[in-house]
Amino acid sequence: MNNQQGIDVRCFNGACSGNPVMVTITDSCPGCPEAFHFDLSGKACGGMANPGQDDQLRNAGVIQ
Repeated sequence: MNNQQGIDVRCFNGACSGNPVMVTITDSCPGCPEAFHFDLSGKACGGMANPGQDDQLRNAGVIQ
């Protein structure tokens, strides 16, 4: 059973719009060493992107 909770996420790199998207948090790696690590779906990444830059944001890799 997964513990799920919704949260607003946004980013601020060059391809990001700064607008948040609501994502469902699912801990699919409860034993991972990183305390705060999110794998976002392509849809979530696209929702945070500036118009026309969704692919750039999806392929950006690790964003901090």
